[in-house]
Amino acid sequence: MSRPVDLYVCGSQIDQAPAYDANRFTLHPIADRPLDRLSTAELNDHLKAAESDLVGFVDSRLVEHLSNAGEFVGPLIESETPVALFLGNEASASDWQNFPQSLAVLVRPIAENAVVLVRKSHLDQHGGLADNADPLWEWTVRCVNRGELVETGYERMSSGSGTAISGEGQTLPKLAPKEPGRARQWLRDAIDSIDPKTWSSGSISPTEFTAIKAGLLQIHDFLDASHQHSQSIEHEGPYRDGNYWHAIMHRREPDYGNSKYWLRNVGEHPIFPQLAESARTIGSHYSATDMTDSFATGDWDPFAFVDFCQHCARSGDAKAIRIAEEVQWTEMQLLLEHSYRVAVD
Repeated sequence: MSRPVDLYVCGSQIDQAPAYDANRFTLHPIADRPLDRLSTAELNDHLKAAESDLVGFVDSRLVEHLSNAGEFVGPLIESETPVALFLGNEASASDWQNFPQSLAVLVRPIAENAVVLVRKSHLDQHGGLADNADPLWEWTVRCVNRGELVETGYERMSSGSGTAISGEGQTLPKLAPKEPGRARQWLRDAIDSIDPKTWSSGSISPTEFTAIKAGLLQIHDFLDASHQHSQSIEHEGPYRDGNYWHAIMHRREPDYGNSKYWLRNVGEHPIFPQLAESARTIGSHYSATDMTDSFATGDWDPFAFVDFCQHCARSGDAKAIRIAEEVQWTEMQLLLEHSYRVAVD
């Protein structure tokens, strides 16, 4: 029998050992920090200590999913797969189902959303982990950009609603963020260098491709760069997705009046019905429908949501802020998916 995967569990202490397949994994609890806070040097130390060639890392928040990860990992142990992800929620899985890998890998950080499995021998052949803020994520992006397949799997949640409460327990884009700066310059470069030719054998709408870039940059808080892309396609495209990303940028800047100006230049958008439904689900989840009713009691009201974000900034109400962040995150996911569908269709 092949040696089990050495799996390093990062983060807070686990009160009870998780259920897992001991024939597939050997667990090593490490550190008192989340996986996304481990440095490249620390990750390299654990990789060096591991006896298995395929080595896993997981945040303690996701250990509950290990019970079904063994079945996914089994075939990978003897394969040549350079990197694999066992995704921790349906929303993360939907990225890989709805987008080509070169786009899916850039939507959200993998450290807090997946059991990350990397092959040491492959790392050695291709320069190892980079010394940046997101070494496992950047390595996965490099693999995808070399044309290598990232194997993915996930455990279907019993609650079912992947998009509706997709941000629960995750670090989400802030309502009014700071630019990420040099720590994530690698990510900015990766978004800038996306090649849409890998997405479809047909033609790709250049307007929607620019909207996708504006969206990815916005999701990861590169507001100025996102602004440049959305401005370059203002009023273009059948649904004016560039205008919508432009409005989101100003809402987060925050310049609420300017956000509303660009929303008026969007008009009714196809994602509004699903966004309103998801917002109501989020409100119910937090027993706060009185908050979400202000902008999603029936149809989606983008102007009222701008007002709600402004209220969050003024009041500092932690519950309202979290609800607004989850609604915003759902909005971003739906708009990115819409821009992609229009681009390839």
